Amino acid sequence: MNFRSVKITPGGYRNHYILLSDILDFFPSELIGGSNEDEAGQRATIYFGISEPVMADIDGEKNFFRVRGPLTRRFFEAHQLKAGDRVIFEKVGHHEYHLYPQRAI
Repeated sequence: MNFRSVKITPGGYRNHYILLSDILDFFPSELIGGSNEDEAGQRATIYFGISEPVMADIDGEKNFFRVRGPLTRRFFEAHQLKAGDRVIFEKVGHHEYHLYPQRAI
């Protein structure tokens, strides 16, 4: 499977991050770093669709990409997402992921 879906948690919505705990096995282990920049893993390219692509690793302690704050908040706002909504991570290349909202059919 080239994509996985994850729910936006209330804490993630409030603090502008997407918790990856439920789909962490989707990402190669080399992308998962330690709890700080000194222990960073390899970086992935993430396409949010609202800006230029960004490069980030996964904070292995908190289980989210080290891209949060204003960019994630803008992503939530641009797609009118809230806690409980789902987001798709689609693998589009080697260490490259496209992020977009999961819409009901």
